[in-house]
Amino acid sequence: MHGTTLYDCLQQGILIPTQAIADVDAALAHVEARGLHGHDVHGRNVMLHQGRGLIVDISDFLKPEPCRAWQDLRWAYHTIYWPLIAPLRLRIPSTLLDGVRRSYRLVRNLRKRGIPWGHRRHGDSGKPKDQQEGRQTSVSIGHQAADHR
Repeated sequence: MHGTTLYDCLQQGILIPTQAIADVDAALAHVEARGLHGHDVHGRNVMLHQGRGLIVDISDFLKPEPCRAWQDLRWAYHTIYWPLIAPLRLRIPSTLLDGVRRSYRLVRNLRKRGIPWGHRRHGDSGKPKDQQEGRQTSVSIGHQAADHR
């Protein structure tokens, strides 16, 4: 198969166009409409070829459990890559990319264990319910008490 993985695009400073992300989104919608799951879709399993995005590993699409890998990658693309990295065409060293991958796996494992971590759903402030409703709570920090709203 011809093309460059999104991971390699980041290393080489190759621009990843929004069309490639939209292509993968469309492919995953097609797959999910047929009862399969877009499982394990990440930067090494997606290739860029002539400005288009291609999923190159579908071996896990029969797994029944949900996988957030693509949603998280898409979030990072729109939040970090497109506004900050793409305009400068930065090359990201493999050591940094691998560190991000390891950190992502740690966060993913924390999520699986029910420990809240990472970005929040739209409309979720991430605050405890009593704080969302405007009630005050007091938390002791060292010798000081801090009010949170």
